[in-house]
Amino acid sequence: MKVRWTYIDPGGNAVVFDHAANLTEFSTDRDQQMNPRTGNYMFESRTISMKVRLLANGQDAIRSAASALESAYSYPGLSWEFLHDDDTRSAHSMLTPNLLGYISAKISWPNNLRNEYATQRGCQLTLTARYVREPGAYVSYRESFVLIGNGYPRRRVVESVIGPPVKQTLCNYTMYRAIQSGEAVGTTYRPSAPDPYLPVPYYDGDQSSVEKFSGERHLLTQIFPGVRWTYAFSSPTVIPFYNPGF
Repeated sequence: MKVRWTYIDPGGNAVVFDHAANLTEFSTDRDQQMNPRTGNYMFESRTISMKVRLLANGQDAIRSAASALESAYSYPGLSWEFLHDDDTRSAHSMLTPNLLGYISAKISWPNNLRNEYATQRGCQLTLTARYVREPGAYVSYRESFVLIGNGYPRRRVVESVIGPPVKQTLCNYTMYRAIQSGEAVGTTYRPSAPDPYLPVPYYDGDQSSVEKFSGERHLLTQIFPGVRWTYAFSSPTVIPFYNPGF
């Protein structure tokens, strides 16, 4: 068995580093974060801890192997694969899809193992990463439908130069209006804005808008992209009420 570590070097290039597994005391841990609004699991933190045993013939070879291992794991990682002898991947791996940022590695060398330095050397390796748990899930969704006006006459109080203010009727009949607006945010995929509730005869396209926003970007993964929409409607007759979200 062997381990394949893919990391980003200072030049921004992806570098593959293979080394023999020789793992002891291997353990994994996962911690899921729930979205209290939807009840879905949004993110997952993963930790892999292991002891790595370096085997070589002589102190020079040990130093070279230890230096190569420490150098490779000092860079941010894209993936860590635990491979079987036939190069098939073990389930205990950290891969790139849905990864937030990089995989971070911490390597430590015990000070009480000087007597093994001639032919072998042990170290403690800990990997941590954060992943999107459900890429296609909604983070939030809200929508409102507001009715404006009731067809009654339009009256305004007009101030006079000499006398007191006077309420005047500007028009005997007014139009009915409505506003449909909302916002939807996805975990990694941007949701689509819904269609206007009312058909074309009511729809005022010149007063409507759809806004898309990017959210946050973590290396190769974008989270919390969303869309906002505002649709305007008007009619000479009563506008039917729309119950949003149902």
